[in-house]
This record gives sequence, structure tokens and C-alpha cells, in this order.
Amino acid sequence: MNGDVAVLTDRAGAVTRVNLNTGQTARVTIAPPMDVVRRPGGIFAVTESGWGLRVLDTALRTTASITGDP
Repeated sequence: MNGDVAVLTDRAGAVTRVNLNTGQTARVTIAPPMDVVRRPGGIFAVTESGWGLRVLDTALRTTASITGDP
């Protein structure tokens, strides 16, 4: 949770952002996510299994990424 936004993951590759005030959702599919961490400003950092780290903005758009070898 980050303010009025919750991020849910099914650990199979889908990350869903839920606005707790309006119920609106947004979804992005990435490599199977392992962990989701909230960051200041409403952004989220998501680790991707075997890939690296991705930073998502409040609309789940990728704003930064770090890749690595599995």
C-alpha cells in the first residue's frame, strides 16, 4: 500500500494497481514478480525473477530498470 493505492501481485507475472478510493485498477504483466516495495511519491519497485529490478510509477509505467544475470 502507498497512500490510497494498493499493488497486488499473483507472482505469475501480473501486477495490479488498485485505487482504494475509486476502485479503479491498472494492470501490467512482467516477469514473475518476487517482491513489491512501496517508495516515496507513490512509486513501486518490483524485483523480477531472473531479470532484475523495475521501478513503476503510479500508473504502472516503467520509469527505471536494472538488469542482471540470473
